[in-house]
Amino acid sequence: MRRRLVTSVTAHIVMLLTTVLPVCSAQEPQVQCGVDRARVYEGESIIYEVFVRNVESPPEPELSGFEGFRVRLLGAIPQNSRSVTIINGRRSEDNRFGTVFRYRLQPAEAGEFVLPAPSVEVDGTTYRGNSVDVSVIPPTDQEIVLLEVSADRDSVYRLQPFTVTLKLLVRQLPGEYADISPLSVQRQARRPNAAITVPWLAEQLNDDVTSDQPLGDIVNPIITSSSDGIYLNDLAADTGFLLSRRKAVFQPRSRVVKKRLKDGTSASFVEYTIRRRFQATRESRIEFSPTAVKGVFAESVTDGGSLNAMEVFAVSNTLTVDVKSPPAADRPDSFTGGIGQFELTAALSPDNASVGDPLTLTLTVSGRGTVDDIRPPEIERVAGLAEQFRIYRPSEKTLPGGKVFTYSLRAKTADVEQFPAVPFAFFDVDRESYQVTRSEPIPVTIRDAEQLESNQIVATSPQDSASALTRNESGLFANYPSVSSTAPLRWLPRDWLLLWGGMSSVSALLAVTLRRRKKLQSNPQRQRRRQAHSRALGTLTAAGDRSSKQRFEDMARAVTGLVADFTGQSPDGLTPGDIGLCLAQRGVSSQLQQDTVRFLQECDAARFGAESAGDAQTTHCRALLEQLSRELDQ
Repeated sequence: MRRRLVTSVTAHIVMLLTTVLPVCSAQEPQVQCGVDRARVYEGESIIYEVFVRNVESPPEPELSGFEGFRVRLLGAIPQNSRSVTIINGRRSEDNRFGTVFRYRLQPAEAGEFVLPAPSVEVDGTTYRGNSVDVSVIPPTDQEIVLLEVSADRDSVYRLQPFTVTLKLLVRQLPGEYADISPLSVQRQARRPNAAITVPWLAEQLNDDVTSDQPLGDIVNPIITSSSDGIYLNDLAADTGFLLSRRKAVFQPRSRVVKKRLKDGTSASFVEYTIRRRFQATRESRIEFSPTAVKGVFAESVTDGGSLNAMEVFAVSNTLTVDVKSPPAADRPDSFTGGIGQFELTAALSPDNASVGDPLTLTLTVSGRGTVDDIRPPEIERVAGLAEQFRIYRPSEKTLPGGKVFTYSLRAKTADVEQFPAVPFAFFDVDRESYQVTRSEPIPVTIRDAEQLESNQIVATSPQDSASALTRNESGLFANYPSVSSTAPLRWLPRDWLLLWGGMSSVSALLAVTLRRRKKLQSNPQRQRRRQAHSRALGTLTAAGDRSSKQRFEDMARAVTGLVADFTGQSPDGLTPGDIGLCLAQRGVSSQLQQDTVRFLQECDAARFGAESAGDAQTTHCRALLEQLSRELDQ
């Protein structure tokens, strides 16, 4: 009997290949391509990998002819591995280095496709990979499982909340099975639970849309300890045994509804519903990718009373929501970009001054909405204000939930009894109309500027110097024997402009710096990154009092949590391979990537082996956390 012994030492899983090219010389650049599966349903996605071998830091491959797929680069993973194979006593080695470019492909339609060979240019020479065959299977023609995705609004204004609703409708079981959940059929058929993929239930969304509902607030209430339910986005849950995890099972809220079938008859369906609230951040068309469900469901009842099971793959519609800016019609002159709901308050200091004295006007906009987009109110448009006051360009400062504008003023006339109300218009997304709020008028006393008579100017020098009183264009001066002696005190208009420009520049720079600092401090992702290192060390320190296998689990959790905090991901379900991809996307050195993945793999292996965790492993983990923190923080 022929025996085959294979030993392999690798830092990463390089790729899942359906087509493997012959191994060329180690020095010859080579391009290998493959997919994680060659048959997929329409609406699913596949992982496509291009391995540029024997090239250090190659450029991204040129992909052309992929029009039937949505293509998204997931990352570039440096590779450095050595494989030793012994067959019938003959030993062979395979050393490989290069970079794996990983893409996610989502087919737009069903059919048979050939993914064209990509090309990579290295030192002026173009190298091509291999083509890959992919079969995209259309959804099952059935009326057992239906998916509907809808929004409560087809079009919204920026920051106007809207809710997306998913309805999973499963045909109610017939006869004596009517009271049984249709999601329990998988267990009776000894098949895995049905799985549903909802792209917009991801923790990370794109830049055009945000949600004030964390993913946990949506999925935690519908998770179940029962085996009857459905898998959702491959989310995992703790099993309660040695901190191990398994796929979570969910039971969304349900009710029985009637649906009309294609033949005109109606049937009863169990309707499972999931909702999430969103807000659009800028004018665009938001496209929510289709939801897909795959699994075994009951089709009918046999004569013997048992259920007939059917493999089903169903895809929902693609949902689009148009996001528009406030209308130009009926837009007030006092609108400066505010969208939401705001209030305006004003303060003037001092409120008792002479003509020409400097005054400070502070306008504070507070509320909720597009704070960053609000421009300074144009107070010179207020009736009569420009005739009463000289107005200088304002400075601005952004605060949590508001903005402060500071104006410098000088009164031109004493005929002022109050500073008038300043209007501020904003677009109210709830009322879908412009609203105008006004600050309160401020009582103020302005006096005429004081003028000195010639007999009010007293010289301090002896009497024989009194005749030295001189006059120049800037005013009266005493005790100067000549006009030339007053030259150092004369400021030209150019000097005033330079001084004022410098002060304005410094004020603007300080305002921008403070605004950026406040924005960064209020960014929850930044706060998470800042606390990542201390949180990881806390997890590692807590491992000291636990059993050996639990210490390995805690060390893996510390490393995984650190990387997840820095990259803005949920640590749940991250594998060593996922961690390697995250580190590659952040530009971490290839050696540190390999060390981290190898350490996590060793922790996973040790949890189920006989190895014990000692001080050496803890010290190594602490050093790894320090090195990861330094590189990720860059």
